Amino acid sequence: LSDHRKITPVDSVDVPKDFVLIEGAELHPANPFGGQVHHFVCLNIHQDMECGKMPPQHVIDNVNEQGGQVWLAHPHWSSINIIRDTLPLTGFSGIEVFNSTCRFMGRGEGSVHWDDWMSLEGRVYPCLANDDTHGAPEDNRDTYESWTMARVKERTTEAVLEALATGASNNLIERAADVALKERRKLILVPREAPFSTVHLENMLKLSQMGAVILPASPGFYHKPRSIDDLVDFVVARILNQLGIEQQLLARWGE
Repeated sequence: LSDHRKITPVDSVDVPKDFVLIEGAELHPANPFGGQVHHFVCLNIHQDMECGKMPPQHVIDNVNEQGGQVWLAHPHWSSINIIRDTLPLTGFSGIEVFNSTCRFMGRGEGSVHWDDWMSLEGRVYPCLANDDTHGAPEDNRDTYESWTMARVKERTTEAVLEALATGASNNLIERAADVALKERRKLILVPREAPFSTVHLENMLKLSQMGAVILPASPGFYHKPRSIDDLVDFVVARILNQLGIEQQLLARWGE
């Protein structure tokens, strides 16, 4: 439950008994690095602060000292430059990769910022998707467009925060892959990493032993490609061949 610049006590809101509300706020410290004002979604905080008068690192530190979490909100909408605005700061829990209200303005996606941030820091950041509701449900404007599903040990604030912080979330892609394995259907995985770490290789071995096809996005050159499209077509043709789908992109070996 996060309003702008102020905390709304969860006990002031009427919700069902089994509904877990987490107290928080969206805080806006000034940006000393040249970009727009920061937008931080702060969870599990209980003390207001004059964020507009505080450096962003002090805000992050204050939230963490309260036992809370700081999430970088709608980076596309805020015109965030990860190198300029985010790398100088430490103590984030993760990033918001989709925001319904910002989507209505054409700037709701933040996955590019997410990729850039993790690549530059060489670590994994969990992500959130939020409604960021600013209108009543009957307005049909920015409600019920996005949510974050977390795998939690129990229905408590502590368990939800732990799940978010560790990235213990499920999604449709993971579920579809799981179903394909358990139903003994064809599952083709096309990893694009290079080089592979020991963890990557061990996990791919396990998946291969369970019946998955590991097909790295590694094009061949014996067909004498002349463009990037030719290289892409090579990988796509291999995937289609595995699926048993006729394709005219590349002749099979020996044909």
